[in-house]
Amino acid sequence: MNKFLMGLKGALIGLANVVPGVSGGTLAIIFDIYKRLIDAFDMFFKHPVKALLSIWEILVGILMGIFAGFLVLSYGYEAFPLATTLAFIGLLIGGIKPLFELVKPHTNLVNIYIFVGGFLFVVLLPLINGMTGIYNDWVYYLILALLGILVAFSVVAPGISGSILLMVLGYYSHLLFMGKSVFENVIQFNFSEITQYILPIGILGISFLVGLILSVKLTKWIMIKFEIGFYAAVLGMLVASPISILIMLNKETPLSGFQTGEWIVGGLLLVIGFLAAFWVIKFSENEENKTSE
Repeated sequence: MNKFLMGLKGALIGLANVVPGVSGGTLAIIFDIYKRLIDAFDMFFKHPVKALLSIWEILVGILMGIFAGFLVLSYGYEAFPLATTLAFIGLLIGGIKPLFELVKPHTNLVNIYIFVGGFLFVVLLPLINGMTGIYNDWVYYLILALLGILVAFSVVAPGISGSILLMVLGYYSHLLFMGKSVFENVIQFNFSEITQYILPIGILGISFLVGLILSVKLTKWIMIKFEIGFYAAVLGMLVASPISILIMLNKETPLSGFQTGEWIVGGLLLVIGFLAAFWVIKFSENEENKTSE
């Protein structure tokens, strides 16, 4: 059951990394597996087999979540953007309490400033006007390499949404379309159509690994030196995330355009998302208590 739970957490984290405005790193902290992931990534190049075995169930869940995320974004999000968005907002809200209880005993002026800084960063980021992407020549491949590094940092750094960064830089829709095309061609066995994506996906993958190594090292150092400040920043970004997500949705589809029925369904999914996060956290705490006893 424990491995199934870890896989479920991983799936939610993977799914969150694709949804605009949602940070997979934040969910990893909410579900109390962030440090475990950081430690595993950190020792990967010294003991790769040991590292993979220590988190294999989480990695399988993350891959399944990312895979499902492309379907959710390509079909579900396009058809029901408000309902999908509110479901993930419910997940985030469900995780505020344990993180708040962690930071609360260490409340001081410095941590309050850090909290406010994290909050403002996440709220202001989606307000930046998106740039126009470049999709040909060597500059395109150079940009893809930089995007891979940035996305890796956003995956590791909690509170920062890689999807928002990609939207601001003008490549979110392009990469989503690329992932969707590869998926559909694999299902249809049209492997000849996939060859055009091998180079860009390869560049993204290699640069992502480089960024992952750098960001894991940096994040682990910050967590050791400034642990409470780190979680205060994450709490600020977590509290701001629902606002940021709704700002992103409003840019795509004005909130005033949704019908009452959509808001009702979305509200129900928000509650379900909240309860899902609450259940996963509560069940994990009970399992830990049983283990310690």
